[in-house]
Amino acid sequence: MDRWLENGSLKKTDVVSSNAEIAESKDTAILEPAMQSTSSSVQLQPHLPTLPSSNFGQVVSTKRRKYDTSYLSFGFNSTGNEEAPDAVCLLCNKILANSSLAPTKLLRHLEKNHPTDKGKDISFFKRKLESHNKSRSFMKKKNSKQIIKR
Repeated sequence: MDRWLENGSLKKTDVVSSNAEIAESKDTAILEPAMQSTSSSVQLQPHLPTLPSSNFGQVVSTKRRKYDTSYLSFGFNSTGNEEAPDAVCLLCNKILANSSLAPTKLLRHLEKNHPTDKGKDISFFKRKLESHNKSRSFMKKKNSKQIIKR
């Protein structure tokens, strides 16, 4: 800076060297008090942040929802494992994952995909469930007869 005041002009190399000098003086000003307070046997080491361990290859437990009979009013029945059941829509036979067993998600499916059936009574969905169960039992019988014939 002093050179600019004397000459009235400043070169880029002067700026770089003066910035480097300022940075160096700041670093030494910060370290000098810390160096004075430590003994000669202790060395300062930079603090490195620790990274969290990876869960790669480990099973992460998630919340498993249980089927509730009130979900029938949204047009859904349970299927699969009793501990972590999936939901099957009685209107379109779409199977939703266990994470979708929240009532709001079931209601959203009903509103979005079946808006005409949204205001239906629970007796409507009970009739759908009965027909769904009959068709499942029919398919089981048909498949078992085909296996025996082969």
